[in-house]
Amino acid sequence: MASLFNVLKLSSALAVAATYFPSAGLTQSNENFWDVVCAEQSCTGFAVSQDSTLKVIVYFVADALVIEILTPLGINLQHGVDLRVDETRDFQTQLLSCELDGCRAFTQLNDSLLTALQNGLSLKVVIQTSRSREILGFDFSLIGFTDMIANLRSE
Repeated sequence: MASLFNVLKLSSALAVAATYFPSAGLTQSNENFWDVVCAEQSCTGFAVSQDSTLKVIVYFVADALVIEILTPLGINLQHGVDLRVDETRDFQTQLLSCELDGCRAFTQLNDSLLTALQNGLSLKVVIQTSRSREILGFDFSLIGFTDMIANLRSE
């Protein structure tokens, strides 16, 4: 069970994400596929799918790194959101909530997932649509991921 402090910290990170990651306005630099934005005392790393449909954000909750996926509405909640690194390693996330702007899933970046992401070439976020049960994969390059983590840790 998360402590009240962690819940408040998560709420703060989600507020930063909502401020800096509106549905269509988030863009990345051309050099890296992962960027960092900071506001007040909170920094967040992010990547956006090529069609801007799906966003991946990374931030600290207390001393733990968390990865959060912002999906469009209409996903099959029972299927959840899966993370696949280099088409070989699958990691589960937990659905947090669905709101008017989409659904949020998250997981802690444990050592296994963090190592896979830092050593990997690609991340695929896998969701299933609720109506047609179609499996959709959103591809993200992991170029710049390790630098983004280093930047988050130094802030």
